Amino acid sequence: MGRKGKVTFSVVCFLAAILLGTGAAQATVIDDRLGGSVYWGGKYMNIKPSGYGDVIGRRSAVDRMEVTMNHDIMTVKITGPYFSNYVHNIKRTQDALPGDLYISSTGWKVGGSPPHTGDIFEASEGWDYVVSLENKKVYALKFSDVIMTSALPYGNKYRAHQAWRGGYGEVLDDAVVSLTDSGLTFIFSVRNLRLKNEIGLHWTMKCGNDIVEGSVLIPRSR
Repeated sequence: MGRKGKVTFSVVCFLAAILLGTGAAQATVIDDRLGGSVYWGGKYMNIKPSGYGDVIGRRSAVDRMEVTMNHDIMTVKITGPYFSNYVHNIKRTQDALPGDLYISSTGWKVGGSPPHTGDIFEASEGWDYVVSLENKKVYALKFSDVIMTSALPYGNKYRAHQAWRGGYGEVLDDAVVSLTDSGLTFIFSVRNLRLKNEIGLHWTMKCGNDIVEGSVLIPRSR
């Protein structure tokens, strides 16, 4: 089947998954709340991490990433106060743009011990796919084209060298992406991705204010 046929079939799968829902699927959660399996990430710029902990600012927190699998359709939903702040605050909308979803097909390889305050986003960690928020596509990752986190137009406190957007190599499939004040959801087929039983996931906003990253055993349908 050619590329056009594959993409059309993918859209049909997405619509079917949305209509049927994921109630019959198992869920795996990466808990990003303090006291959970929180990941901080390194490369703080112009700020001491010990004074702020998981987030640079106090408002833009991400609480969790929930992953479900319904047959070969994966749903990744990221939730927390950040999304309501982003949607309803015009200045924050300009400053702290949400990022893409990055995937490591061979597990989560991270340096140091929790909360990994020295870890940055590196090719050696095995990241090899990205799901684009804006383009709504799944891509093979071109690491040299990844756009890393950077200082905001209105400030200079941020985490550097954390993947934010980009790195779009070969298009592998379509995705359904929705952003509301309750969270950010990515829905996509994994049939064209070579995933092991355990994968790594990474997401952050433009400033790297709060990063959710961790390991997921791929949940299977009951």
